[in-house]
Amino acid sequence: MEFGPDNPNALASRDLLAVACESLGRWPDAAALRRNTLGRRRKAEKPDSPFLAVDLAMLGSNLLKQAKRSDAEPVLRECLAIRAKAVPDDWSRFSAISLLGGTLLGQGRYTEAEPLIVDGYRVVMNLESKITHAGKPRLSDAAERVVQRYEAWGKLEQAAARKLKLRLADLPADVFA
Repeated sequence: MEFGPDNPNALASRDLLAVACESLGRWPDAAALRRNTLGRRRKAEKPDSPFLAVDLAMLGSNLLKQAKRSDAEPVLRECLAIRAKAVPDDWSRFSAISLLGGTLLGQGRYTEAEPLIVDGYRVVMNLESKITHAGKPRLSDAAERVVQRYEAWGKLEQAAARKLKLRLADLPADVFA
């Protein structure tokens, strides 16, 4: 195995550094690391690689957290294209579907967003027992998008009922700012 910045261990370390940055709220720093890793992964892997899909999903999630929804959309669509072929029944595909729904919701494209958010959440919850420990936060992320859907439509009673059922804390008022 050859060492260097494109070595799988180096890419994994860069991913862990991005996770650390995100946990500190340093989203732009993490996005830069994720873009760098993605570029290196594209050189090292085939275009339909599940590893590439993971990097795309992580970058898409980061961009969504930064409210860069238009930037996140093509990244997540590429991720979904890979996962639809490589892992069509895996929870990670449906998590990415929910993420894409979140980007569309944030762009005000409610009709397109709704089935992605609802179906993504429903299937992820049905596959909960197959989700790895590292993937467990995706469950609450998908649930929050369901609540955001109601809030975006001004259906605050349904949003409050859903939050209570899902045991979610109140979302920040500027979630769509």
